[in-house]
Amino acid sequence: MRKGMLLLIASLLLLVSVPMFVSAAQSESTGIVSTVSLRKGPSTSDDVLKYLKAGESVSVLDASNSYWLKVKDVKGVTGYISWNNKYVNYKTNPTPTPKPTPTPTPKPTPTPTPTPTPTPTPTPTPTPTPTPTPTPKPTPTPAPTVSQKVELVIAAGTKYLGTPYEFGSDRDSTKTFDCSAFVRQAFKDALKVTLPASSSQQGVYVRDKSAVTTNWQSLKRGDLMFFMDYKGTSASSYAGKKPFSEKVSHVGIYLGDGKVLHTYSIASGGVRTDSIVDKHWEYRFLFGGSAL
Repeated sequence: MRKGMLLLIASLLLLVSVPMFVSAAQSESTGIVSTVSLRKGPSTSDDVLKYLKAGESVSVLDASNSYWLKVKDVKGVTGYISWNNKYVNYKTNPTPTPKPTPTPTPKPTPTPTPTPTPTPTPTPTPTPTPTPTPTPKPTPTPAPTVSQKVELVIAAGTKYLGTPYEFGSDRDSTKTFDCSAFVRQAFKDALKVTLPASSSQQGVYVRDKSAVTTNWQSLKRGDLMFFMDYKGTSASSYAGKKPFSEKVSHVGIYLGDGKVLHTYSIASGGVRTDSIVDKHWEYRFLFGGSAL
């Protein structure tokens, strides 16, 4: 009996002396810099749950993705936002620098004083006069090719993925875009080229600059695509359309493989890519061509 009591007391003392480890997922709070879409998943194709506005605070739940942060807002809604620093002021915590271990200073070893040896004075050698080398003319940097310009424009447009849509947006701002403002900004960023402000004017610009096609399958990567007004989702809704007589109401950048980079509504989440094949975009297409 006594031996059993001693074992019980010893076990209790051991439990008290062992520290308890608690693993808790910690979240960090960060602030929204400008309006950004809160999506169901880490992709521009995922549904938009709501828009987070500048000044709002969110808790970062997961920052393992290089392009998206998993966050929860003050109302408990959880989703994904772009990690771009124009939308969110969030940086990962730096790894603390370890303190250096002090190295003991060794005691200096006395150096014996050498006996100086007289150095003979050398006879100076006459220095020949150098022949001046002509300065080569700088090689001019070659201008980018058309295909390089196309990739520069697409790269400039892609960096705005997720930027909110606003009809009639400010042409001097990148906080929101409508379709023609987005295309205009991509060319301005990439090539310092300023296109006309509206989609219809951009259509005239392209028709004056290059040959256009009414068959989207003949388009090249980087061409601009022009569309008429939405009338429905079936091909029959657009029967009898006249490509060069209809009013141009939408523009986007053709990426190839039947995909377009554009923006068209608040509900769609702003700047995004879409496939036009067998959709109303294919039926609404009027003509397309290069703006380069």
